[in-house]
Amino acid sequence: MADRLGLPRASALSEQSPDEKSAWVAGLGKGTTLFIGDGANDSLAFDAAAVRGTPVMDRGLLENKADFLFMGRGLSGIRTLFQVSKRRALVMRNVMIFAISYNLLAVSICLMGKMNPLLAAVLMPLSSLFSLVLVARGMRWQRT
Repeated sequence: MADRLGLPRASALSEQSPDEKSAWVAGLGKGTTLFIGDGANDSLAFDAAAVRGTPVMDRGLLENKADFLFMGRGLSGIRTLFQVSKRRALVMRNVMIFAISYNLLAVSICLMGKMNPLLAAVLMPLSSLFSLVLVARGMRWQRT
């Protein structure tokens, strides 16, 4: 399963008791652990994880504790979750680079005494629109 998700084999265990699962997750560090569980035997490990997911079921015991739910019988949605996370990080970096550049330019114009209300009224909404375009284009999902 770890291979199919693109994870190191040490990141996936099977046939563990609830206490063993919880101890393993707690040992990994609460701030970095994604745990997928589907039943009462996963509840302790669920509590120890930073991010928790469970499949949607009629009467799932973990649905109220989960950070996200997924449909279907497989874990292919988790792979998609990782892909979206990587893309989001790239988009956020690009938006931050633009925001810093824009603010440096705007402050420079102000310090040179060249900023006037009309220019500010034009630049501010344009920068917001450009930021939205960066996010929309960056997060556009491309099926492969």
